[in-house]
Amino acid sequence: MASQTAINLLSALRRSGSTSAVRDTPETYFIEPDELAAFRWLKEHVTRHRTFPDPNMFRRGTGITTLQVAQPLAYYTDQARLAALYNACMGAYEEMRNALERKDPDAFVAHMRQTLLQSGTFNSQSADFVPLSAGMEHVLADFQEAHRTTGLRGIPTGYHYLDELTGGWFADDLISIVGRIGVGKTYLMLIFAYAAWRAGYNVLFVSMELGATQLFRRLFGIHTKINPSMIRTGRLSTFISNQMTEMASTMDNGIPFNVIVGGFKKSVETVQAVADATDPDLICVDAGYLLKPTTKRKNSDGRREAISDTIEDLKRITIERRRPLIQSTQFNRSAESVRTRDTSQNGANPLSHLNMAKIGETDVIGQSSSIVAAAAKAFAPYADTRRWFGLMKNREGTLGRMLLNYQFSPVNFDMISAGSEEDDEAPPLDVSRMI
Repeated sequence: MASQTAINLLSALRRSGSTSAVRDTPETYFIEPDELAAFRWLKEHVTRHRTFPDPNMFRRGTGITTLQVAQPLAYYTDQARLAALYNACMGAYEEMRNALERKDPDAFVAHMRQTLLQSGTFNSQSADFVPLSAGMEHVLADFQEAHRTTGLRGIPTGYHYLDELTGGWFADDLISIVGRIGVGKTYLMLIFAYAAWRAGYNVLFVSMELGATQLFRRLFGIHTKINPSMIRTGRLSTFISNQMTEMASTMDNGIPFNVIVGGFKKSVETVQAVADATDPDLICVDAGYLLKPTTKRKNSDGRREAISDTIEDLKRITIERRRPLIQSTQFNRSAESVRTRDTSQNGANPLSHLNMAKIGETDVIGQSSSIVAAAAKAFAPYADTRRWFGLMKNREGTLGRMLLNYQFSPVNFDMISAGSEEDDEAPPLDVSRMI
């Protein structure tokens, strides 16, 4: 019979809408066979359909009635962890007590060591100290998961070429999108968030510069292909105007998409608190450098130090929560284009004038990020209608770049062409295909 602790956790998982939370919850947290079977059913349902079952469907599939839980998912996860750890310790306790009664201290110590090793399974956070044997187990388990997975392992980016280069966004990833003012970083962030959300992943989007209405209007434009400026000014045909309510209803897929706004007053602690409450699969922070760090350094009012601390705080969130976090920042003024013509026509890298040394204010962004990407305008006559997007750092993977549409009537951010570092020595690109 399922315990109350397990029912609470299953209820919180079903309510969360977080695919990553279901994936990351250890099966060892479910002690009884029926509760373990219910968890496996939920995991299979979410993995296959990218949606969460309603209470009636869950009850029909598992025989367990979920509850209206009041606390965040993290609370019930920790309660289940403690219960599982207690159960494991009690089993070992009997063995250790028998060893003492037999006056066999070696057996007692052996059971104690085994218990300590097993207790690592129930840690509330990833251990900082990992022995070689445990590390190899993680590598092999990760390999087996990769071997079983036929599709994309990470969260989809919205671009197949970028998915091929990166494998998608992964847990522990801090992804930094870098570009000068006006290149469309916010739209790129929204495209990544929208692609993840449409694929069934819970998203938390933090905007340091836009209000909620502006942000959701842009998201609606990406969803419907309607120019957000025309929505804002009301310059739409009667037919489209009459269809607006129906179009808005198509955005309700049951997967959470939460937004934090508030100008320049938000801190990393705010992001952490909302993430604790919503347990997102993907966190996006537009203009992350504007967030206030968790702790202000003593005797320092420097902007660079504050930005460095903020980036390190964001990296800590990705590690502690095991969720990817995408943040955007700016190149410094030295990154203004030094080219006078579009060299991409002869096979050269159109982003070669950009590098991580030109990221504004701090080197920490390049050092802490597992993926760093540059965004830049195309050259005339396409400066207003196209954008280059290229990887400057990609874990252990290949670097590459994409030429994207940047159009609004209708909204179109589709990829036009793509290339990699190896292509820089290749014959000239067929520019006619890019027009």
